[in-house]
Amino acid sequence: MTRLSDKGKVLFILFVTLGIYYPSVFGEINSVDDQEMITALINTTHIDLKELFLPFRPFDYYRPILWLSFLFDRFLFQCNEIFMHLNNILIHAMNGVLVFLIARELNRIFKIDNASYYALFASLIFILHPVNTEAVNFISGRTDLLAGLFTFSALLIFLLFGLKNYIWCWLSSILYLLALLSKEVAMGLLPAIFLFLTIKGIPLEGDRKIKESLKLLLPFILITVFYFVLRFIASGHSDEGVMKAIGASVNTDLLVRTGSAIKAFGFYIKKLFIPIPLNFGIIDINRTFYFWFGLIALAVSLYLLLRRDNLSFYFLLAIIFFLPAIPVAISIIAWTPLAERYLYISSFGISMFVAKLWANLPFQRRLSEFLVLALLIISALITVNRNIIWQSNLTLYADTIKKSPNFAPARNEYGLALMRLGRYDEALEQFRQAQKLAGNSKYKELPVLNIIAIEGRNKKPEDLKKDYLKVLEITKSHKIKSEILRRLIKITEDEIRNTNNEVKRPLLFKEEIDYLERLFKLERNGFYLYRIGQLNLALGDRFKAKRYFSEAIAISSPEEYFAVNAKKLIEKIEE
Repeated sequence: MTRLSDKGKVLFILFVTLGIYYPSVFGEINSVDDQEMITALINTTHIDLKELFLPFRPFDYYRPILWLSFLFDRFLFQCNEIFMHLNNILIHAMNGVLVFLIARELNRIFKIDNASYYALFASLIFILHPVNTEAVNFISGRTDLLAGLFTFSALLIFLLFGLKNYIWCWLSSILYLLALLSKEVAMGLLPAIFLFLTIKGIPLEGDRKIKESLKLLLPFILITVFYFVLRFIASGHSDEGVMKAIGASVNTDLLVRTGSAIKAFGFYIKKLFIPIPLNFGIIDINRTFYFWFGLIALAVSLYLLLRRDNLSFYFLLAIIFFLPAIPVAISIIAWTPLAERYLYISSFGISMFVAKLWANLPFQRRLSEFLVLALLIISALITVNRNIIWQSNLTLYADTIKKSPNFAPARNEYGLALMRLGRYDEALEQFRQAQKLAGNSKYKELPVLNIIAIEGRNKKPEDLKKDYLKVLEITKSHKIKSEILRRLIKITEDEIRNTNNEVKRPLLFKEEIDYLERLFKLERNGFYLYRIGQLNLALGDRFKAKRYFSEAIAISSPEEYFAVNAKKLIEKIEE
């Protein structure tokens, strides 16, 4: 490896990434988040940048750059899962190259001999680190990949040019803004640069160093403030994501919050060094062990902070980027309170840390090279195996419930995977287990709906609808209500297609209109108004049809396909 040129090393990094993650290209669309996201993309007919960056409505996540990347998948590749997976892999490969370049530059700054060799090792650890498999294989995990891409780009430009030229420093901060617009975790770059300037910084002393350091830090501070202002305005002054995290933290006892944060801290530190077992649904951890381990890890971190050397910087770099994930562990506002993909950017710092530790090993060269090779081979084998598990929902959720048997949502998803393969008895058992485990969670009725779907395969449509309506009456979840109404609409539409009874058809039209009106109240989607207009037209009520078509146009983008059709139908009615 030492004989490779830097170009050769970059090509080698790309070759390893594509080779290791090749199985991921053939992965299924994940039934959690990915399916819903792709459905929304397919129904998108154009790119509205204003709506993307300034939606002026409450939201949990503000990640316009992420959605913009998915829109490119929509219009260039028609949401083909092969290309969507491939794009994730290519971003990971680019990040591997950026890690190599950053590591090489940091090693040069910290005056480590043969910096390029250590940089290659750090990059390969990052590329092969098993903890990164979730971010790469999960299409929706691209948010971490993009945040990494812009964070690493910003850091590289800052190190190469920003320390010497203030204009480049501002360019670096713009890339930092793109990272923030990809995922909030990127805000770790601000304290990372502050830490770097404190430990190494510019070759000045006293007040001059402080003044110049603050000058270099100022663009990143202003960009951070601008990001939160933009987010606040874009959310219509109602940022639900931030408020949920704050609310959950405030409503929890201080000692409980502190203890949970320490446990999460210890868990993430352990996961960076020892990633196995890998699990898509992490809900159960050894709380006693991770509390004490977290306290020890905090003490070590404080010691390294006081040391203020390059080894300390690499370790603290990893910590800084997973700290934004700690509130998620406390508030539980995501799929799971703890997730491997949150460590994607942090794995860069650990990769540098391990590479530097290896450089300091008091072993002979051949023995140290053997240790490097062994670490990389073990990491590669674990990563490849994990990529294969991620290829299908069946294997992924079978693995998840094996490691988290009490995780109701995972059992529900495993049941859905079994149901798609026609293994109804096994699926029914998983749904029943999920129902028992769901307790009083807000989605407790979701496995019930799937039980109804299986048990109702041979029922008459009217009996099946009665079963769904019973659940609709008791559920308080808007998401469950929407799902039930969509199922009722589908059953009703199937009835309309299959009946020749001219007396029954108008009754079914009116029934579907009722479901659509209730669904519109929940989701405010103009398509539902358009569909109501069509049904009223079929009933011969041209006045109502025109009114609903007009309302559909009023609340929708003019480029939406149904808005265009609604306009044509209004013109036809007025003839």
